[in-house]
Amino acid sequence: MRRRSEVDIRALVAKVQRIPGLLEREMTPLLYQQARLFVKEVVVWTPPASKGTVGGKAKKQGEAAVARDIYSIYGTLKDAYESIKEIDPAAASAFWFLHLEGNHQAAGDILRMFGSRSLRNTTSFAAFDGGVIHRRFRNKRGTVSRSRVVMIVTDQRALAAYVKEMQGRVGLLANGWNSAAVKLGVRLPAWITRHGTGNGGIAVDVGGGRMAILISNKVRYGVALDMQRRANYVLRYRQAALKRRLPYILRAALKKSRLGSGGGSSTLALAA
Repeated sequence: MRRRSEVDIRALVAKVQRIPGLLEREMTPLLYQQARLFVKEVVVWTPPASKGTVGGKAKKQGEAAVARDIYSIYGTLKDAYESIKEIDPAAASAFWFLHLEGNHQAAGDILRMFGSRSLRNTTSFAAFDGGVIHRRFRNKRGTVSRSRVVMIVTDQRALAAYVKEMQGRVGLLANGWNSAAVKLGVRLPAWITRHGTGNGGIAVDVGGGRMAILISNKVRYGVALDMQRRANYVLRYRQAALKRRLPYILRAALKKSRLGSGGGSSTLALAA
């Protein structure tokens, strides 16, 4: 004897088939949200920002560090004069007179005798070298580790202009995130965005079952400043936040698929 039963499951199949698309619709805004939060937070971890110092304070901190680096290898006539004056005012007057006469060799002799420790080994007096010495002593991190002056600059305006120019580069490393910020609608401070969007990148691949937002910082010396580790720290936090939301996303997708409601006319044949 042969029995035949028919069970209608077409409605169920249709609802199940809707789940991937519904999941994608639920996940997409959350993915963008976490990407935006990543950009906001990673900037806080990018120099010149540091723990407890962000925003305008970070800018000033970076500018101060730039000036400190430059003045650690370039001395000014005023610095030299004041340094000598603390030991011997008469020698300081002689130093200044010799400078005005253009006799920098004799002025240097006085500086080596009476100047501060950071100035005593200085052998060069020149208008300004345009930053040649600065570039020579900068390391991969973009900073200067030397603490003794190499040159006494006689054109202090040229040196001050160079310091200002270098301070204008503060924010360049953080600017590596600006391309992603623009794409995602995140506003960054002007001292970061002033460097444009060419120092980083973003690739969005969302739709058709794919969900990926790839963000890159292309500033070369970021490697030396340990940016990969810093970025990974922020990324892990954002990934954990995304993971915590997944059960709710799945629940919402199942609810919108209306699993459990009837309808349809497909059949499943069971024979015995």
